[in-house]
Parts: sequence; C-alpha cells; structure tokens
Amino acid sequence: MSSARGVESGPGRSRPSAASPAGAEDLGGLPPTYLDVGDLDLFRTEDIAYAGRLVRAGVPVELHVYPGGIHASELPAPDADLSARITACRTVALDRALNPQAVPAGRGAGGTSRVG
Repeated sequence: MSSARGVESGPGRSRPSAASPAGAEDLGGLPPTYLDVGDLDLFRTEDIAYAGRLVRAGVPVELHVYPGGIHASELPAPDADLSARITACRTVALDRALNPQAVPAGRGAGGTSRVG
C-alpha cells in the first residue's frame, strides 16, 4: 500500500524517521519539544516514554500530563477549566518558541522537564 506521500506502508514495512521522529533511533538534534497528554489518554505511556527518550538525547522537553484528561480533552468541552489550562500552556510554549528573546532569564531553559 502506498501513502499519499509515496511511502510504502502496511504490515512489515517501516516508515522513515522523517515521517515520525518518535520512530527514529537517534533523537539527538531535534528541536526543543512541547508535549501534553491527559493521564487517561491511550497514548499517555507512549508520550511519556518519548519525552524520556528526548531528554536522554539532550533535547529540551516540556511535558504536561493533565489529571483526568482524555485524548484531545480540550475539544469536547472548550470552555472547561482543563481546556483553558491546556490552551494557556500551549499558547505560552508557542510564544516562547516563536519569541525566544522575550523569555525572561531563567525561564524556558533547555533540558528541563515540566509536569503541569
């Protein structure tokens, strides 16, 4: 089977690491990474393991694990407190990534892991 990008896929076929960095053996050199996941999300364990691999490879990681959160929990209830927290944290992380000069000294330092 061929995907839209022309990469063979299906049982027994591997995807190139460019398709998904999580599948790469060496994660060194990847950019700082923001991850968030609900503690009830089916991908929680996989996401946390990926964050650990990134940290071990020297990639700065910001990880948020939200108690009671499901996969894409901000979508079904966008006005809920949890949704507001998720959106606020993502907005701050995006602002920090796009405006690194605006980050106060001692904030957003590389190699940190945060759980929120």
